[in-house]
Amino acid sequence: VVAAVSDYVRRQVLAAFGLPDERVRVVFNGVDIAPLTGAEAAAARTTWRQRLSIAEGVPLALFVGHNFKLKGLRELLAAWPRVTGPVAPVLVVAGGGDARAYERQARRGGVAERVRLAGAVTDMRALYAAADVLVHPTWYDPCSRVVLEALGCGVPVVTTVFNGAGEWVEPGVHGVVVDTPADADRLAAAVTACLRPELKAACAAAAGAFRERASMERHARELVELYATVRRGIHH
Repeated sequence: VVAAVSDYVRRQVLAAFGLPDERVRVVFNGVDIAPLTGAEAAAARTTWRQRLSIAEGVPLALFVGHNFKLKGLRELLAAWPRVTGPVAPVLVVAGGGDARAYERQARRGGVAERVRLAGAVTDMRALYAAADVLVHPTWYDPCSRVVLEALGCGVPVVTTVFNGAGEWVEPGVHGVVVDTPADADRLAAAVTACLRPELKAACAAAAGAFRERASMERHARELVELYATVRRGIHH
């Protein structure tokens, strides 16, 4: 029996190996994250904005990943000039990859003033507290824990159909799943839509229930149940 962390992976395993449906089970990925709240969250938001020279009231979009190419940073920067709103948002890139080519792309695209490179970040909870939307336009993710963490912290997300975590993104509550990172217009429209305050409020209200649903406790329990099922099958 194969345990897949999303239905996206389940479909890939079935197609690649020709296994019968009952041999591939979904045990959806899990995360454990306790979001900052109250004064801690407000302080983290202020600290990050001061560190990155982002004024209060300017929307902060967050990109997180070390493999910039796979996670769609080039495509996001191509779409960034088209992201609109009453106040132009700033994109914060968190990750330890080589960003020089992306800095050049931002300059060529005329958006260098709207992009900040934060480097590798150890305390993601503080950055989630500062963010208004997580943008994860990945070309492949079995089930991105970054997306699950953001939703557990009440941050709306934009991701793609190439990410198993998108299966739990509820439109109008959690964000938007786009068909491809390569469509700059649709990607920009999705980011713009997710910066609406009412969506942030809906996502924040749903965060507690989402954390329970996506918890590592639930993930581990489902794995143990699957092991027990397999063991019973072996002994019978």
